[in-house]
Amino acid sequence: NEDGSSAPTHAAVIFDHSSKTFRNEIFPDYKANRPEPPEDLRPQFPLTRRCDPRLQHRLHRDRRVRGR
Repeated sequence: NEDGSSAPTHAAVIFDHSSKTFRNEIFPDYKANRPEPPEDLRPQFPLTRRCDPRLQHRLHRDRRVRGR
C-alpha cells in the first residue's frame, strides 16, 4: 500500500551450505540435479550476506542453538 500501512516488518534469508551436509548422507542425490544459479544471481550472494551485520549475528547464534 502506498501509505506504508502494509509495509513488510520482517524478512528471512536462508543460505544452504555449499559443502556436503548430513542431508547428503541421508539422501545421496540431494542437490544432484540442481542447475547452477544464473550468472546475474551469483554476485548477489555475498552482497546479501553483508547487507546487515545484525543478520550475521543472528545466523551465528542460530547455528550454536542448533548445535552446528
